[in-house]
Amino acid sequence: MARLLELEELVDHFTLAPAELGLLRSKAGATRLGFGVLLKFVQWRGRFPAGRGELPENAISHVARQVGVAESEIARYDFDGRQIKAHRAEIRREVGLRECSVRDAEQMTAWLIEQVCERERHPDAVRDELLARCRTVGVEPPARTRVERIVGSALRRAEDALFARVSSRPGPEVMARVETLIGAADDDDLEDADAMSVFAAIRADPGGLSLNTMLVEVEKLLAVRAVGLPAGGACQAR
Repeated sequence: MARLLELEELVDHFTLAPAELGLLRSKAGATRLGFGVLLKFVQWRGRFPAGRGELPENAISHVARQVGVAESEIARYDFDGRQIKAHRAEIRREVGLRECSVRDAEQMTAWLIEQVCERERHPDAVRDELLARCRTVGVEPPARTRVERIVGSALRRAEDALFARVSSRPGPEVMARVETLIGAADDDDLEDADAMSVFAAIRADPGGLSLNTMLVEVEKLLAVRAVGLPAGGACQAR
């Protein structure tokens, strides 16, 4: 069950304007109350409620008083029938909202890749950015499963693009030295014990703080520098 709203939230988000009351003139009973609650919920959250359970009880009561319908009538409003589909279409026209098309989804994915996913890797945070973007551009957020697909695709593609940019910066000679070092460490048939031990040392945990471990960490740094990675911004993602 949805949380009850504070009085300020209730007044701000679920008070019908005179023009909005005009939209209800031809509606009565459960239809009148259901439409009014849907309209205000969309203006509040930028999307339609998933069902009756997302509607705060005091929001229903607040709208019911304004439209002159008993709040119990909400139980007779069908959240899955043909009527609500017509109501959604009417509300979309009224608030300037459109359903998310394939093109919209592609544009949202591209926007996430460019603007969000290289600085934010947590799926929940990326999802929040996507929902906020939908509201900004007037697109109704798609179903939860589709949102998850968009977020997952954007994260994967952003990661692939980042890796491609980074790997293209050092140049072939540097990459050959890196691959030789890693390859020697991963191949049991190779006899390059020095390369294997160097790579293993680079990956090793530094252990407790001491003069000896400090010297070991210096050796690691020198080994990495010997690879010859470009300094400064040459290897940065952008």
